[in-house]
Order: sequence, then C-alpha cells, then structure tokens
Amino acid sequence: MTNSYTSESLCAGMLEQARSVAKYVREKARPRLDGILQPSQREVLLRGIFLRSLCWMETLTRLDRVQDFQAVSTAARSLLEACVDVVLIDHDATGQLTAKMADWVTSAKFLMSKELVKFYKERKQCVPDQYEPLKCYYEGNKASVLALRAKHWGSIHPQRWTNCALLSDCRSADSLEPIRVPAELGMPLAEFHETEIRRLNWYVHGSGAAMLEALPHLRSFLSALWASTGVRI
Repeated sequence: MTNSYTSESLCAGMLEQARSVAKYVREKARPRLDGILQPSQREVLLRGIFLRSLCWMETLTRLDRVQDFQAVSTAARSLLEACVDVVLIDHDATGQLTAKMADWVTSAKFLMSKELVKFYKERKQCVPDQYEPLKCYYEGNKASVLALRAKHWGSIHPQRWTNCALLSDCRSADSLEPIRVPAELGMPLAEFHETEIRRLNWYVHGSGAAMLEALPHLRSFLSALWASTGVRI
C-alpha cells in the first residue's frame, strides 16, 4: 500500500509540528525556568541553552519556504549541540563541567579580543573607539584567561568547551541518556550526527554550493519545488 504523502504535504506537516513544539516550550516549559529565583551556576547555563533553543524553535516556525533549507539545517545542527550540552551539564555531579563551560565563554571572548587587537596592530592602526572595550578586556584579562586555559585545556582555546569533537560528545551523551533521548529522537545522538548532521553540513557551508551540481536528484527536487516561487538554481 502506497502512502499519499507529497513533498509539499510532508514539509507542511513538519512545519506544523515545529510550531506545536515551540508553543509547548514557550508556554509550558519556560515558565518553570522563570520560576527559579536563585539559580545556581549550572541552572544559569542551562537556562541560557534553553532560551537559545527556544529562539531556534521560534525561528523554525517562520521558515515556511523551500528556500529556507540552509537556515533549517543550521537550526538542526545548533539544536543537536544544545541537546548534547544539556545532557552533559545535567549529569555534572561535581560541577567541573559546569565551570569548564562557563570558563570557555570567558576564553572565547578573550580570543576574539586578542585577535582584534592583533589585526589592527599588524596594520599599524589604533583600535577604533567602538572596539575599545574589547581592547581593554584583552589587556586586563591575559593572566586570568591563560590560567583558565591551563586548568581546563592544556593552555589552548578549543573549538568546543569540552575539547572534544561534537561526535565524541554525542557518544558521551548517549551513554548518559541511553533511553530518554532515543525515545524522543528515534535514534541515539551519535547516529543522528552520522546520518543527518554530516549531510546537513553540506547545505550550510559556503563551499557546499557545489553540492547542487554533485547531487542531480537534489537539484531536480529543489528545482521542482521552487518553480512556483520564481527562484531558479
């Protein structure tokens, strides 16, 4: 027996599902977080991850055209990373991971400030007034940030706060939540990363433009769906 789903109806159904999830998170989950009067450091971080995730869900509710596929892909990747981070922090019994995540933010801000100062120095120019706060941050936090990096990451600033690749962190999260996440997602996080995220990355990265030529079936699919919009590829 064949199903009657079309590409358009499937996309419409997924959009409505995203809107239902966003509504639930906004109206049911967020008030519970807002009720925490004196949040711990871990709760502050989790609330930040939650709010960013809610913003992504609200964004997804407005991405109702095929041309939005790159934004949808970016949202999916960001939400996976948020899910992994929440699992790791939620199971942080000692507080060490919580401190590491918070310190990574400080280190990242310092790295940006350092590279900005370096950029203008190499051009033999003064840092513009609008960036003066970053220059001050760099000059006033060298010792403390270097100490944080030595404590957590062997004196470097890693791409991720765990100093692990996202796939490795997915596996760690799967070991901590072997039931709840697969029950919702339909598969472990590591499997989702390997089967979906790697493919979605093609849509996000700029050099992935060649993907449209390399995958003729995808090009035909997009061309057919976009015909009614006047967008040509």
